[in-house]
Amino acid sequence: MSILERLRKQANGGLVTAALYARFSSDNQRNESIDAQVRGIKEFANANGIIIVEQYIDRAKSATTDDRPEFQRMIQESGKGKFQLLIVHKLDRFARNRSDSIAYRMKLQRNRVALMSVLEPFDEDRPETILLQSVIEGMNEFYSRNLAREVRKGLKENALHGKHTGGLPPLGYDVDKNTRLLVINEHEAEAVRFIYKSVLEGNGYSSIIIRLQQEGYKTKAGKSFGKNSLYEILHNPKYKGDYVYNRVSPADPYTKKRNSHQENLPEDMIIIRGGVPAIISEDDFDKVQQILDKRKRQYRGIKKNQERYLLTGKIFCGICGCSYTGNRKKSSGNRAPNITYRCNKQSRRTNIACKNREINRDYIEAFVVEQIEKAIFNGKMADIIISRFEEYLREQNKEMSQKLKRLETQIKEIDVKLSNLSDILADGLERRQRNIVLEKMESLEDEKTALKEYVLQEKSALDLEIPKKEELKQYFHKAQTCFRDKSLEEMQELIDMYVEKIIVYEDEIEVILNLVPLFYRKDFTRQVYKISRKKLMRK
Repeated sequence: MSILERLRKQANGGLVTAALYARFSSDNQRNESIDAQVRGIKEFANANGIIIVEQYIDRAKSATTDDRPEFQRMIQESGKGKFQLLIVHKLDRFARNRSDSIAYRMKLQRNRVALMSVLEPFDEDRPETILLQSVIEGMNEFYSRNLAREVRKGLKENALHGKHTGGLPPLGYDVDKNTRLLVINEHEAEAVRFIYKSVLEGNGYSSIIIRLQQEGYKTKAGKSFGKNSLYEILHNPKYKGDYVYNRVSPADPYTKKRNSHQENLPEDMIIIRGGVPAIISEDDFDKVQQILDKRKRQYRGIKKNQERYLLTGKIFCGICGCSYTGNRKKSSGNRAPNITYRCNKQSRRTNIACKNREINRDYIEAFVVEQIEKAIFNGKMADIIISRFEEYLREQNKEMSQKLKRLETQIKEIDVKLSNLSDILADGLERRQRNIVLEKMESLEDEKTALKEYVLQEKSALDLEIPKKEELKQYFHKAQTCFRDKSLEEMQELIDMYVEKIIVYEDEIEVILNLVPLFYRKDFTRQVYKISRKKLMRK
């Protein structure tokens, strides 16, 4: 009994239900490849009395990985009884990795779903199919790995000539269409220089991100900056003029995951000094690397001591200018350990070690938190935030309504086109012309269905309820309480955002808050708060 005969028997003589899966990778394939696969599968289904009830399509996704959204959705929904059969144009559309192919075919079998290929006719119910599938899967994997090797050869050759090897160029650069060399994009380069300058001035990631948002800067992909995007920019040697290829270590062969922070050894890279026009001077680039390395060591020290120092990177000695770092000392007897910030030069066993005294961590952090609380969590600021939040929600609802109107207009336009095509069919056409019109109508119906589903999804996010002012004030005061007792999750981010610098002098401590971020610009300016050491100890 063939597989189709078995499925028809299961359907009690009815039509066999099937889903189609189509995919194209990014190597020399386009949407036309998808159209050809879908057309071939539908022709196969019509010829064999199979009805297609679901379509799963991945665009620009490689079959060597299972990180394919539509593929994963198909596997998940195969267990819901929606279809009896999965049809692909060729087996390499399903997978080019033997282990993945076997694993997912087994999942389909457990879900009582059969797999068929249009161009590779085999029957899963026949024993010789096992041998045939193994041969085809082996050939697919060989093709994939061999292609990857050839692609790497071409990329390496381009790299030896300092050419761009694909993907988005780094922020601050464009690719010359003729030479394939990187050239500076001056507008984006301003953002890169701003980031490096901010680090040299002692700013942390969070405050830099806020300032980038204020200035309207975006990443190369047009998104807001995050800590990962800043990390990549601050560690990319291209900005000092060095062309580097194969800098990041390859993906783990077992998990298929890549750690973008893990670099290859220098001998495994291609490095061309001066191969890229520099945006940052080599001296500034090296200084930034020293600052970042120092912060990493400080963080490791904090983690090792199991202590949290909120002001790390913000507090400095007023005598020698060196940073104050967290320090934990055991106390005698059963007394609690002495946890302080102290000048980093104190740990150096030399005659020039700084004599400035350390300062109790809890006292200075409590004072800083108190100043931020007074400046941010006050009645005036609460009213401003609530007003802006209401304005934001109203704007969101307005934009969503306009978007839905555009979608409804598109659906109406499709209905008009379908009506016109129906009229044409009613007038009588030749078989070839009739098939063309029917294909067009089917395509329009698919588009209409997709638009309607999208409209339903968007409507669920419409009419966001604007909370009452009293409710928002309650949330605001709750956040204030959490901030005061240091249980607010965003505590460190707020410190990074508002504390510009803390200077510890011999007899006095100066706290400088930068209350400019976001919409506070018109309401606050830079403010300085001072307190003597004696008064701080008495608080």
